Amino acid sequence: MAPHRQPAFVLYVQTFGDLLTFNPHIHALVADGVFLPTGTFHVLPPLPEAALREALRHQLLNFLCSEGVLDTALAERMLNWRHSGLSLHNRVCSKAADAKGRQHLARYMIRCPFSLEKMRYDKKSGTVI
Repeated sequence: MAPHRQPAFVLYVQTFGDLLTFNPHIHALVADGVFLPTGTFHVLPPLPEAALREALRHQLLNFLCSEGVLDTALAERMLNWRHSGLSLHNRVCSKAADAKGRQHLARYMIRCPFSLEKMRYDKKSGTVI
């Protein structure tokens, strides 16, 4: 990236899946460009998902090794794993004028740690399943 250009993003950690299963993962809300020192936003071309995933995978493993959390030999082996455990997609977009889309995205980010749609009340036992 050229000097004096700032990306804009928010990362948030979730530790749950639909049924309160432990599923730690990170979601990212990332602008499709950078801010120039003047405050002007410069849109960048879309990044291919596979290239972005591999770059992120290498950066993450390098970071974990530099922090002493992961052994470099294990990181090298992990790069050869058929299933890396890292998934990524950049297909969800919200246009500047799409207030409803931004609201939907914000609701997803702050959603409840269990699926309200999958809850049901068992009247016989008086329990929520």
